[in-house]
Amino acid sequence: MTVTLTVICAIALIAFGGLMAATESALNVLSRDDIRDMAKTRRAKISLRSIADDLGAHRNVTNFVRTFAETTAAVLITITLAASGLPLWAALLLAVLIMTGASFVLAGSSPRSVGRAHPQAVLGISAPIIHSLRFLLGPVADALVRLGDRVTPGRPG
Repeated sequence: MTVTLTVICAIALIAFGGLMAATESALNVLSRDDIRDMAKTRRAKISLRSIADDLGAHRNVTNFVRTFAETTAAVLITITLAASGLPLWAALLLAVLIMTGASFVLAGSSPRSVGRAHPQAVLGISAPIIHSLRFLLGPVADALVRLGDRVTPGRPG
């Protein structure tokens, strides 16, 4: 993979992680009834109804996909910097600094603020995406939640 393509993929993954962070915030602000009301007037009726019917599972898959996107972007940036000829310690330090800033600003605080301020607009855009991801990746996210419950003291599992 060329350096340019790797960096483009990392940027796209960070942007997608930002959309997932905004969606997580929107799902935390809206109630099931709010989402059902949205389904009456939005194009993504089926997706919105499914999200309202299984809100927890859609939150889990959104969190899982956001984490996956950010982690993959971090790996791509690290590989690119490590292959650039920099000393390994410098490449790793630079990757940590770049990804901390990118994750915090571009995939964290800013998108979450947008999701809280405009939850219906964010969910209106992302509903078909997260509903499809729930269908495709839901079992993986569910298995990871169950695993987390098993290793968390005081949680049933």
